[in-house]
Amino acid sequence: MAAVITGWGDAGMLDAYEAERLPITEQVSRHAMDHAELMIRNREAIPPDIDDATAAGAATRRRYGSAMVELNTPQYACAGLNFGYFYDRSPIIVDDGVAPRYTMDRFEESWVPGCRVPHRWLADGASTHDVLGDGYTVLGNARAVDSVAAAAWVDMANHSGVPANVVVLDGDEGPGSSEVAIVRPDGHIAYRGSDVDSTLLLRLTGKG
Repeated sequence: MAAVITGWGDAGMLDAYEAERLPITEQVSRHAMDHAELMIRNREAIPPDIDDATAAGAATRRRYGSAMVELNTPQYACAGLNFGYFYDRSPIIVDDGVAPRYTMDRFEESWVPGCRVPHRWLADGASTHDVLGDGYTVLGNARAVDSVAAAAWVDMANHSGVPANVVVLDGDEGPGSSEVAIVRPDGHIAYRGSDVDSTLLLRLTGKG
């Protein structure tokens, strides 16, 4: 929406909004409902001797307390819901693989388009999440950035009014030795590969 409002994105980008967000809403709703049902069942199954001032009662409290911690922690430390969700039905993301599934509290970093870009430390101490601009950021190691002519693609994007920049990752970091990732301002990967051209720019800006 910001891209369309500021003028560098085509109205076609708006078609991605429901395609991206509705499935996430459904995923989160299922996680929340499944967890609520577990909580209800657990409350109904409180052991009868939990208040007993006996060795057996103490053992029950330890066992039940551990189970409650394990059950409750995911909803208060829900890294999976916050960082693991991915967009796999978007017209402005070039999907090329299967994103790793996530739970309420656990997720796996991935360079698959649609996923959040993995956190990596840069040479200046910044994170990959700190360098994302208002448009597209091309991430890759030096070899990949050179081989795909990422700088030329960024120049083409900027000339078209699309904000874009290149960030070089250290060593062998990145999606591959000859691939770059193009990341959106919201941190989700829009493309991974080596074919960065004008057609790709049209796709990512809703014009093709």
